[in-house]
Amino acid sequence: MSKFLETDRLILKLTSVNDFDDILALRSDPKVQKYTTQPPATKQDIQRFLDAVIPYQEKHGHGMASVFEKNTGEFVGQAGIFHIGHYDLQPEIEIAYRFPVKHWGKGFATEITQALVAWGFKYLNIDTMVSFVETENLASRRVLEKSGFHHIGLQKCYYGILERYEIYKS
Repeated sequence: MSKFLETDRLILKLTSVNDFDDILALRSDPKVQKYTTQPPATKQDIQRFLDAVIPYQEKHGHGMASVFEKNTGEFVGQAGIFHIGHYDLQPEIEIAYRFPVKHWGKGFATEITQALVAWGFKYLNIDTMVSFVETENLASRRVLEKSGFHHIGLQKCYYGILERYEIYKS
């Protein structure tokens, strides 16, 4: 697994098949999946995810990656920057994240979102990034606002009808 990005407390590594069990545990938790527009994942769902994200990462050098706590090496979630839905035939780049319940409220989402924004504007030829959030997900809305994203409004997107947020290169 290659290190993609590092913050004060976290290391982001490109997703590998070795992350299967951690990703399954994360994405099969109904509390984690509550605001993701997806039901709790099955083993088959995780295999489909890996089958899509690993080739995308190999092609682009980024994507939905695995997040580890720097001091302990513990898997603490997923976060990434990628073409919406890992579909690179459209131009928009999104930032997304998800963390296990035991790591909510620790500031990990804000820390990694701010790092991904900085990385994206430095290394990708883009002027705007987006993120999508369920209307009821107040915690994620606050993360995006603290990270400099602007609320655009409810919008139909790849994942359904969600609140759209955008951040612009200054």
